[in-house]
Amino acid sequence: WNNTAHTERVEEEILSVTYEDGRWSKPYFDCGGGNIWMMTYTVPFFGYANGSYYFKGTSGIDIDLRRVDIDQCPLPPGSTALNIFANSDKCKKSTTKCVTIPGLGFRRGSYKCECRMGFYFPDTNSLNKYYNGSIIEEEYEKKIMGEITAYDEEGNFECLACAEGCETCEDASPCVVTLHWVMRAAILTLAVFNIASLPVIVVFTWKYSNLK
Repeated sequence: WNNTAHTERVEEEILSVTYEDGRWSKPYFDCGGGNIWMMTYTVPFFGYANGSYYFKGTSGIDIDLRRVDIDQCPLPPGSTALNIFANSDKCKKSTTKCVTIPGLGFRRGSYKCECRMGFYFPDTNSLNKYYNGSIIEEEYEKKIMGEITAYDEEGNFECLACAEGCETCEDASPCVVTLHWVMRAAILTLAVFNIASLPVIVVFTWKYSNLK
């Protein structure tokens, strides 16, 4: 141990690449390659020469989007989730609402349009009381292309209003009134008591009518 055998320690500096240094691509179709929808995450890497670092190239990883669902339905109120596809569904919002169907992969129309509260599905005999998002997307695309489409026809892909006063219904039948028997009995008892008291009040008033 002496002054010549040891020198001051110097921290080694290494150029490191973090997640924030990388970039995500937008979704794209790899035409001629994998022929699939994908996204790519790319990061730079560097070489070292003459005491300094220099850019050498990039390295990336491809993400197959075929198993990634597209959620086109609106985000729940107050949600801060990042979804660039949110609220891109083609449900007719006045009478229907969008419900996501998971597991259909990276394609449009992975949703169904169900009836809102106070409306019912026109085909009352149908087992599936909703409109298929894929069919709606196809009809909407025809509209964009200027072709004949059923999307804008009145009543198509819409639900019908329930009878007046009904919150939910299966068809246009009037709602069945549910009676609150406890409240009805209480009101009836009070009314009978008041009616029974009237003769007593009449006699009392007539007997003491001469008093101020």
